[in-house]
Amino acid sequence: MIESKLLIYSILGISLNINPDNFGLSDENEYTHLLVGEYFFKDILTDGKLLVNQSQINQILKGAILRVNAIHEDIIYVQLNSKLPLIEYRAEYLFTENPGDDPEEDDDEEYDIFKLL
Repeated sequence: MIESKLLIYSILGISLNINPDNFGLSDENEYTHLLVGEYFFKDILTDGKLLVNQSQINQILKGAILRVNAIHEDIIYVQLNSKLPLIEYRAEYLFTENPGDDPEEDDDEEYDIFKLL
């Protein structure tokens, strides 16, 4: 896997209580939340999903002002009404999620999947 710095550019959605096994993390049960957004990884802006644990999501969202736009299936879509601090995090690239992988998924975007270290 590839490790590098990651900068959160925007958060578009939050998914709580995910199953880490779905992302190949069967031995890491603490990664139970997912942030859908845009991230700079290796200085490239990408659409992605960031796997985080409880303390990490609390740290990232501390002081953020969120507005809920919609809830669809297991994702709470949000709008940030405040800027996130520009903090570089250490993250690991896991894989790219392909929309063709899931016939029930109606989203046609590819997402890079990361795990916050």
